Amino acid sequence: MKHTDDNYHTVTDALAILNLSRATLYSKISDNTLKSEKIGKYRFIYIDEEVRQEHLSAKHSIEQTRQTDQRGDEQTIDLLREQLEYFKKQNESLQTQLAEKELNQSEASKRHDTIVMELTTTINNQQLQLQERKSVSLWQRLFNWS
Repeated sequence: MKHTDDNYHTVTDALAILNLSRATLYSKISDNTLKSEKIGKYRFIYIDEEVRQEHLSAKHSIEQTRQTDQRGDEQTIDLLREQLEYFKKQNESLQTQLAEKELNQSEASKRHDTIVMELTTTINNQQLQLQERKSVSLWQRLFNWS
């Protein structure tokens, strides 16, 4: 069936002209964004030059938004990459500092152990000397007799 006005197109033709999905086309019809008429079981969509221009500008706007979003996504990805590199360097730096602290702590522990061993040896030597002195009689100490 053909509509008498040249600006009315079948649904199939309207889909091709406007490059829309069927769901989007019917959504625009129900929103009254596109004018349509139903004659019998056939639906005709009104598309004149003004509707084409509106559709093209809307599509252009959507495309610009997508490009802007894509640029924003690329900037976000670049920012995240920079942050990742920063945190990798921070992690390496902290691991180096931790290794140095562990080494210093290990050396300090060795020094501590050495000092404790020396003090233990000194205490043992002094205890032996005390025991030797106790075993020497008073007369031997007074007269330096061995």
